Amino acid sequence: MNKDRILFVILPQSLMLPTLGPAYLISYLRQYHIAADVFDCNLYKENFISELKKVVDTGYRLISMGFAMDQLFDAVSLTALIKNQSPQCTVIIGGAGPSSAPEYCLKKTGADVLFSGEAELALTKYAQGFLHGPHNPESIPGIYIRQGEDIIFTGREEIIHDLDTIPFPDLDSYINDYVKLEHQRFSYPAGTQWAPILTSRGCTHKCNFCFHTGKFRMRSITNVIEELLLLNDIKEIGYVQFYDDLFTHSKERVLEFCEAYHKNNFTFRHYVKGRAEIFDKEIVDALRDSGCDAIAIGVESYNEKTLDFIGKKVTKEQLKNACDVVKDGGVNLTLTYIFGEPTDTKESLDQTVDFVKDYIDGYENIPRTPFDLIPYPGTPIYRWGVKNGFIRDEDDFMEKLRLASKTYKPVFNFTDIPQSEFEALFASTKIKIMKYWIPKRLQYLNKLEKANTASHERLSEWRKSLNNYLSQYNKSRTVCFDSSSGESLIDSLFSKFSTFIKDEHIEKLSIFGLGPVGSVVLGLASAAGIKITRLYDSKAKTVLDCKSQKFTPDNHDGTPVMICADDHDAASTISMQMLENEIDYYIVK
Repeated sequence: MNKDRILFVILPQSLMLPTLGPAYLISYLRQYHIAADVFDCNLYKENFISELKKVVDTGYRLISMGFAMDQLFDAVSLTALIKNQSPQCTVIIGGAGPSSAPEYCLKKTGADVLFSGEAELALTKYAQGFLHGPHNPESIPGIYIRQGEDIIFTGREEIIHDLDTIPFPDLDSYINDYVKLEHQRFSYPAGTQWAPILTSRGCTHKCNFCFHTGKFRMRSITNVIEELLLLNDIKEIGYVQFYDDLFTHSKERVLEFCEAYHKNNFTFRHYVKGRAEIFDKEIVDALRDSGCDAIAIGVESYNEKTLDFIGKKVTKEQLKNACDVVKDGGVNLTLTYIFGEPTDTKESLDQTVDFVKDYIDGYENIPRTPFDLIPYPGTPIYRWGVKNGFIRDEDDFMEKLRLASKTYKPVFNFTDIPQSEFEALFASTKIKIMKYWIPKRLQYLNKLEKANTASHERLSEWRKSLNNYLSQYNKSRTVCFDSSSGESLIDSLFSKFSTFIKDEHIEKLSIFGLGPVGSVVLGLASAAGIKITRLYDSKAKTVLDCKSQKFTPDNHDGTPVMICADDHDAASTISMQMLENEIDYYIVK
């Protein structure tokens, strides 16, 4: 029986990256002889419900769940499951979601206790009293206690100011299992042991879409290196993801880390995040020479008015300088940006996309399409949304969030752009970004294969994922014709294609023509060993059987190409070559 142990439940999540919260809590609790276990729903996939029931039945009296707001509905379901399975069990919730809307989350889930912010100190005191007595939760700062319909708040949580005093997170509890999972975002070799590391907490800034708890604190580089040495001795790690939003907050600290990397003969690759204004040639060169694979920078917008409204405290010039120095330094660059802020316009969003696309590379396994604005409770932009009538309350927010997750459409549109136009702009931007990312991703995979730095199995997984994105992109380039109108195939083809061109605002004469356009298609098909069955000849207004045509590629004249291949694979192969050569195309079906 596990009546004197705590169970941490990790909720299902779409991005398969482990959270460090439970790992830190388990290590901290162990100092006080409090044992804990982890049940990670993500490792059981569709069977996690039945497996969780079995675990709950083993007698845990304390079960804890941490989650973000987009996981609230799962938390509601799992709390009900736990209570139904073990009515006497006390359910604890915490994490970013509950901390941003504590009373709402506590009532909504039906949990017993909520821990706000950083929970090491409060959870340790609570568990000691609950498991071994005496138990007086009202005296512990930082918790919300549900008593019937009432909720008692004990005051703001205590935080640990010296992060070096916190034991290293217990990665053995569950995180090591993540190396077995297939859905990895970054391009490190299959089977590589990797580790998530957090070297700071909090943030120095107050962007309007972000919820903060606690002041900004950093671990010493000596302490960080001690953890890396320990991990390296045990696991021989090959890749490290620094979870900090502000790993590069201090130039001196970054350079100190890079020096320690060389001094300790580390060989692992790593990924860091930071604000634009800190990056210069010295920092980028030092990071690159110390194994940095990629740098992530939050752009959010490339419009001064929107940057000011967000509270980003960065300029367009600083963003461009940072991106240029990273790119010129030979380090992969990933950028994040948001659609939906009140100051966004179609022109400003286009401005942001035009900036981002120039820095797209093939490092990530997914394209860097825009994030839609999510005004989480507790953030300044949430309060703005309520004040201006875009959101009624937390329930309205959650229903909109549920709709967004089901439809994949941006539902929090705080701009003056009509919703239908905003959705169309969001969708077309995704397509535009994929157009630039797909060939870069293919080039990156070819580079990995040539350098023999990734296994055949992992490369096959990544290429399969890339082909899925290519299929999504090709849907936007596909024009379907039929003769259901009773017209001849040729007339129907011409009529519908002309309509399509008009809808796309493309000059009709610039896309038609079998001359150089047809030659490019036929030449690419020949080089790929692929048979194209038909091309449309606008001048003759007829469908040509291309099997009888000679393959004589000509210089491309800049007009889009019409592709009609035997099957899906053939169309994918040719369209990939088109993207690599920056030739626009339409797939004719």
